[in-house]
Amino acid sequence: MSGIEIIGTGSYVPEFVADNDKFSEFLETSDEWIFPRTGIKQRHILTDKPNYYMGVEAAKKAVESSGLSPADINLIIVSTCTPDFFYPSMSCLIQKNIGADNAACFDINSACTGFITAVDIAQKYLSSGAYKNVLIVAAEKLSAQQDYTDRVNCILFGDAAGAVCCAEAISLSIPISALRATSLRLCTARYVMSPTVRFTATRRRSTTTASTLPKSRNICGRTAGRYINSR
Repeated sequence: MSGIEIIGTGSYVPEFVADNDKFSEFLETSDEWIFPRTGIKQRHILTDKPNYYMGVEAAKKAVESSGLSPADINLIIVSTCTPDFFYPSMSCLIQKNIGADNAACFDINSACTGFITAVDIAQKYLSSGAYKNVLIVAAEKLSAQQDYTDRVNCILFGDAAGAVCCAEAISLSIPISALRATSLRLCTARYVMSPTVRFTATRRRSTTTASTLPKSRNICGRTAGRYINSR
């Protein structure tokens, strides 16, 4: 059965970091409460750029590590539930900014399962012969949706992006449905996936990361980063 091979990876994490102690400055919470319950020590927050910026940076690294040129990319699939616009789509913005002029583009929104959903879609296109090289980007700017006076939710989320370049491969073993989007982080530059997937990546618990953030109505027009710093 035809599967897909990940031939390049890339990621982007914002510079601004909010650790648990920072949250305790303006919320009734503490590192002693947050870490044992969530496993989270810090999260990265995007304070001054749009979500698609993270996707562009991750995509550039993935294309570079794959050995392809942007012109070799035939399809771009972006998974996000925090797009900057309804249109143009985030995939089109990434296409323009990396110079992938030959690529078709579309976005999907499957929240936590978005990356695996995108991989499954890419496998179908690759096995059909419609496309040869597919770029998948998953980017979330969840900090932009948080109410930073609500200690129940805001401690959980941050921002980051990851990207992979995929090509067709012949392999098989674990069904994609067996992968858990919330508990796996794919950490190698090359492994094989298909609806039945040969999986040689390192498995470990995912860590919460974050990125730059636009203004949030829930915090009176300040960016999340400035809000946290001002407390």
